[in-house]
Amino acid sequence: AVTVNTPLLYGDTISTGPNSRAEVQLDFANILRLDSNTSVKIAALDNNRIQVQVAQGLANVDVIYQDNAKSEIDTPNVAVHPLGNGSYRIQVDSPNQPMVTIRQGEADVSTPQGSTRVESGQLITIQGANNPQYRTADAAPPDAWDQWNSQRDRLIADASSWHHTDRYYTGAQDLDAYGRWMYVPNYGQVWSPYAYAGWAPYRYGRWSWEPYYGWTWVSYEPLGLAP
Repeated sequence: AVTVNTPLLYGDTISTGPNSRAEVQLDFANILRLDSNTSVKIAALDNNRIQVQVAQGLANVDVIYQDNAKSEIDTPNVAVHPLGNGSYRIQVDSPNQPMVTIRQGEADVSTPQGSTRVESGQLITIQGANNPQYRTADAAPPDAWDQWNSQRDRLIADASSWHHTDRYYTGAQDLDAYGRWMYVPNYGQVWSPYAYAGWAPYRYGRWSWEPYYGWTWVSYEPLGLAP
């Protein structure tokens, strides 16, 4: 079981239950979202490469900014390589017939037999395991899942806190709703949380040992990741 702000590493598998959704910020530029009853594994996660494997369900990988990491989204019989900013929808109802919808951007979709370029507004269906065949068509109009992804993307991209922080700091967009920025002499712009009487940092959460960072504070408060 995970909580808000749980750090994830390559090798972790993320699963959602009925009537639930999850958002995983792979880095400042790449966002992974899972719909109900979806299972995804993070196969690679570093500054140069991001690879996620969708075993079942409905997932989105949204590339909000350009960065150095090359991303790959795998299903049981196809690999999707986004070619820049965009929104990439992966649906695996059957291991032998995944569907990939490019809402924005473009991607190379690869099978053992070769690859094809899929552009914005297109849907590609891949059928078969040993010798998969594909068919490209116009995508269906955006549904509630696509609208939710777009809303989340705008919330992240348009956060005013990006004017005060480096975009490398994942989670900075959450600061908007839970505090304010002020100028402090000798420090510059400083974020101060909206605090109630008796509030103190490092109280609601736990310490977790992370191989890359060492001891890391996992805050149960929604504002907690960037600080």
